[in-house]
Amino acid sequence: MRVEVMNHQMTIDFLNESFQQEANVDLTSIDYMEKIKQINIDWIRIKSLISARIDVRIEFCRMIWRFFFVIDFGTIE
Repeated sequence: MRVEVMNHQMTIDFLNESFQQEANVDLTSIDYMEKIKQINIDWIRIKSLISARIDVRIEFCRMIWRFFFVIDFGTIE
């Protein structure tokens, strides 16, 4: 999942860089740049939600592991 998030981030970064390199600024490119800006905002929100869910699942797996470790060995390190 984290690899997919990084791949999407690379796409967003590529779009950002391509517009920063654009020399001709007209009304169409300004409108398109605004759309890219909104995509960036949306992506930041989505990325943070995905990261939070991954973190919760990792912590849940750790809790389960600790639970079974205590049952099997009677102690936790």
